[in-house]
Amino acid sequence: MMLISEDGITKIFPNWYEDKDAKFVNLRAKGAFTVSAEYDGEAQEAVNVTVTSEAGEDMTLVSPWAEGITVRDSKGSIVETEKGTVPNWEDQENTAYTFATEAGETYTVEKGETEPSDPVNLDTLKELLADAKEHAENGDVDKCIEAVQKLFDKAIVEAEAVIAKGSAATAEEVDNAEDLVSLAIHSLSFTAPDKAALKEAIDLGGRYDLDKYVEEGKAEFTEALETAKEVYGNGNALQEEVTRERRCIQDSAGGSAGCDGR
Repeated sequence: MMLISEDGITKIFPNWYEDKDAKFVNLRAKGAFTVSAEYDGEAQEAVNVTVTSEAGEDMTLVSPWAEGITVRDSKGSIVETEKGTVPNWEDQENTAYTFATEAGETYTVEKGETEPSDPVNLDTLKELLADAKEHAENGDVDKCIEAVQKLFDKAIVEAEAVIAKGSAATAEEVDNAEDLVSLAIHSLSFTAPDKAALKEAIDLGGRYDLDKYVEEGKAEFTEALETAKEVYGNGNALQEEVTRERRCIQDSAGGSAGCDGR
């Protein structure tokens, strides 16, 4: 027999052949539950056990393993269980476990007992996320270089994903999300530079008659102009770079060796 459900207790493979594989899907158990499981004849044990609750009643399940069970909800969080004996069941090595359910939820039953870990604290991450979103909404992020803008987008998405996990989130996931959001906020000082003067210098340089330059000066000016164009088009350029390249064009146009410090 694959499933017995009587006296409020459900048993999986209570007297199945030890060496034969088996599988059942959505067999009904009393209390408005459907149960699915497989039996591995080679390992001689049940695997892939799930319980779906239709009405939110308590489920009492006899562990198919001597090591006991761990029950997890669809988010991966451990569900609290209460151990008890099985009435009229000769082999008390396998304990009965009772756990509360929610209607429509599917629970995975795993081999072995796992102690529930302390729930992670999401308060700090939620506060950091609120700060990050406020900076994004008030335009602070738009003033930053492109790398910081992308960092903010990534940090917000990852923080929201971790918070959505709730109690299923691990401490490592929370710590990583907090670090990323903090880094994004601390990077707000990398503001996008004012490139107006550099653009003006580039436009003016493009109108120069290079035939009036000696070959050495012509090469230096051409290199300065091309580098300035690259910096102008770089969304991650800082103000120091923009200012330096503007001066480099102006100095090269005047015949000075103004690009030596680049």
